[in-house]
Amino acid sequence: MKVGLFTALFAKLGLDEVIKKIKPLGIRTVELGTGNYPGDPHIKLDWLNQSVKLKEFKQKLDDQGISISALSCHGNVVHPNKEFAQNSAETNRKTILLAEKLGVKNVIDFSGCPGDSDNAKYPSWSPTPWPPDYLDLLKWQWERKVIPFWIKRAKFAQDHGVRICGCAPRRGRRSAAISIPATCSGRASIRPVPCAHWVTQCSTATPRTRRCTTPIIW
Repeated sequence: MKVGLFTALFAKLGLDEVIKKIKPLGIRTVELGTGNYPGDPHIKLDWLNQSVKLKEFKQKLDDQGISISALSCHGNVVHPNKEFAQNSAETNRKTILLAEKLGVKNVIDFSGCPGDSDNAKYPSWSPTPWPPDYLDLLKWQWERKVIPFWIKRAKFAQDHGVRICGCAPRRGRRSAAISIPATCSGRASIRPVPCAHWVTQCSTATPRTRRCTTPIIW
């Protein structure tokens, strides 16, 4: 088993400083933010077309015995604000391409949270099955927004040798998939495209479900 670190926690430090801190702790793999909410303190999407820069970056990690477990770009690709959603989606798309060039198999993102209609300005999160209005809203969000986007994006990732790993915010829970039932439902909806989820990221996971290692989306 490898112990890893999400380097966004050390956003104020350079990559060399991060490596210096984590190596004595036995940490040998890192998750790197590429933009959206995590920011991009240690790797840049602009490097997509800079093969020399990417080679130097990868070599630096290899020389230190550090591998990349995943690239992370948590955003909201189904945000009712179209500009925000498009920016999140484009960061996700470029992250997938960057992962392909680096030989990284996993890209992590939030499922996102849509609004309550096509005219909404803000995301609308449905936390309860009653009154029944909330179930109608949830059905609309999944069928019209969440599933259509991720079916296409998961296929795009698959075509580039990458899998989408969904994760729900630990605090606030303002994401379409934050429970085990929602997670399983989302994965079933996009089969047979391979996606994954580390259930330890799910804010409603129980001690039992945290041990689950079966790949599921969101």
